[in-house]
Amino acid sequence: MPSALPEKVNPWLLCRAGEMLAGTLLTERMDRLAAAVTSVADPVVVELQFERDQRGKSRVTGQCSVTVTMQCQRCLEPAAVPLLAVVCLQLVKDEADAGLLPDDVDPLFAEGDSELLLLADLIEDELLMSLPSVARHQDPVCHVPAGAEPAQVVTEADDDQNPFKVLMNLKRPRT
Repeated sequence: MPSALPEKVNPWLLCRAGEMLAGTLLTERMDRLAAAVTSVADPVVVELQFERDQRGKSRVTGQCSVTVTMQCQRCLEPAAVPLLAVVCLQLVKDEADAGLLPDDVDPLFAEGDSELLLLADLIEDELLMSLPSVARHQDPVCHVPAGAEPAQVVTEADDDQNPFKVLMNLKRPRT
């Protein structure tokens, strides 16, 4: 069974040592995630590799996963949504360094070598970015509520009911 992760970490030291953090993180302090979903299934499973890449830059890679409950936007019932956040971060000290990063790498700001980061905040940020924009069940599972009418296809308005019909009379043929 995965172990509990530390609350605070020094990412610079972990990268220098090439450490791997694997374990679980409770979601009780992840207020922003809790506000964005109906409920969160504890705990978050985390695997983070702190390392130096081939250019000597400090990087954090890995993944974190948890299942949350959100309201299905199709049937309005609770839907279990598995979240998997793939982490690919490079440690930077300022905005200038962050601007030099490749597109596939996000910055992780840590100004000093002795700065401690709250691991829960880092994981919460990654999970928030992995939330779906529209939560819904898979098609065979989702049921439209009784009494709901199926969506109607919008067709061109009948010429007699078109409020812009008067404007057609103002249109002059070009000569």
